[in-house]
Amino acid sequence: MSLAIKFFAVLPLLFIAYVGSAAEDFDLVAIPTGTAVLGDPEGDDNEIERSVHIPAFRLMRREVTNRQFTRFVDDSGYRTTVENTGKGNVWWLRWRLIDGADWRHPAGPKSNLEGLLDHPTVQVSALDGEAFCQFYGMRLPSEDEWEYAARGPQGYRYAWGNTSPETRSRRM
Repeated sequence: MSLAIKFFAVLPLLFIAYVGSAAEDFDLVAIPTGTAVLGDPEGDDNEIERSVHIPAFRLMRREVTNRQFTRFVDDSGYRTTVENTGKGNVWWLRWRLIDGADWRHPAGPKSNLEGLLDHPTVQVSALDGEAFCQFYGMRLPSEDEWEYAARGPQGYRYAWGNTSPETRSRRM
């Protein structure tokens, strides 16, 4: 579990599946029931291609923002995993564990959220995401739901289509 927490601590709190009626102020998109072909025959060994039935669900269109996360913390008194450990991962030519980096101080103790309230929340773990979701009557999407939604009805290999990231970045 600690590996997952470390991994998610550097990513934005991503899209959340809707399950309850308490979800307000979230731009939820209906994802229809369907059969998804998940995995990637050209990927790693653990990406075995398989067909999976996915029931309908709703997903946030965008990541959780600092404004939304601030409201959650203010209303619930929640402390994040990174706040409890006192250190967060910050990118500076490589990932570095920095004292005082947390969701309020995303680049370290001298940074803040000024001008970033509508940006995605970072320095949060999967446990923090689960707490946020539960507070608003939602849940994190399963891996299968996430992949199904990201690939779209066309079943693209990548969220943006079938062009590899390497090819895509060379064109930019």
